[in-house]
Amino acid sequence: MSSKQNTYQQTLELIAAILSFETSNELLSQRLESNNIDWEQFVKLSSEQLVMTTCYCRLAQKQALDAIPEDLKLYLEEVTSINRQRNLKLIDEIKVITQTFNTNNIDYVLLKGAALLMGNSFQDIGERMVGDVDILVSSKHINKAFQLISTIGYDQSKDFNYTINDFRHLPRQFTDDKLAVIELHSSVLDPKFKHLLDDDAVLNTKIAQHNVFIPTPYYANLINIMGLQVNSKGYQYRHWFLRNMYDSLVLKLDSQTDLLLDYKDNLYVIDYLSKCQAIFSSVTFEPENQNVKRKTKYYTFKLKHFWWHQLLYKSKYIFYSIYDRIRLFIKNSSYRKLLYRHLFNKSTSCF
Repeated sequence: MSSKQNTYQQTLELIAAILSFETSNELLSQRLESNNIDWEQFVKLSSEQLVMTTCYCRLAQKQALDAIPEDLKLYLEEVTSINRQRNLKLIDEIKVITQTFNTNNIDYVLLKGAALLMGNSFQDIGERMVGDVDILVSSKHINKAFQLISTIGYDQSKDFNYTINDFRHLPRQFTDDKLAVIELHSSVLDPKFKHLLDDDAVLNTKIAQHNVFIPTPYYANLINIMGLQVNSKGYQYRHWFLRNMYDSLVLKLDSQTDLLLDYKDNLYVIDYLSKCQAIFSSVTFEPENQNVKRKTKYYTFKLKHFWWHQLLYKSKYIFYSIYDRIRLFIKNSSYRKLLYRHLFNKSTSCF
């Protein structure tokens, strides 16, 4: 691989060009053959952003695989093959889960990666890396759904070490001989952000795809945005995640005029669209939003001066980590008990 040193922005722009549906195959091939690419940084960044397999599939679809180093091509091919086989097994497991829910009249809708896989959103099933299988379930059915998941083999669960009231999902359910780790959600977003997304509307407007229920494109896009911005604190830390952005490209966010109008003044959506335009410069959102244009300049500056972004991110991370722990200690008696036990056990182990 090349020993060249590219800036963060240059590597991110290269990945964006690979993922984009706007970049021409010819221009991409010319860029890849320029012999001025830091492939080690490419692997590191695409892995961190969970788009390594996506890059391989998009390069194949753009007939540009021969423009990358042979050893890298073989490595990406192997990783993608593993992910493809994993996703095929996940699809089989999701079919069993959803068939069980359908048979028992559970009101549900798949979310995020699981919905995209079951909605045939990708040209290659190996494109998307999927973690948990997230499922939104009506509050009146969620306890029954949890029991049903246990009866079909997912008989282990993992909860927090302390009690969190009104959390958005039940304990994760899994088993050693299956791939899926299942999160049954009573809400898409954390409690204090529920007003940003109507869970009942997601369920009431769901669409059937081969006997599996997935969100409409409107809500699939909104879930993708708010999942990053709120649950993963993308807005709080002003960070970006290429996997979410690629999902937006696949879901054609730029053509979701109703959503863009409904949320034209929403700080979280404005911030997300600005990140997308700073990284995928060929993507435009109509109608034009002046707030997005202004904030895009801000993110373009942060990409160019990545050290500044890192400094701000680390400073915020330290501040919010301390703040959240103090707040949790004050408000959550279960957390206080856990902390006391931990401190007591450490102190007694010295004797």
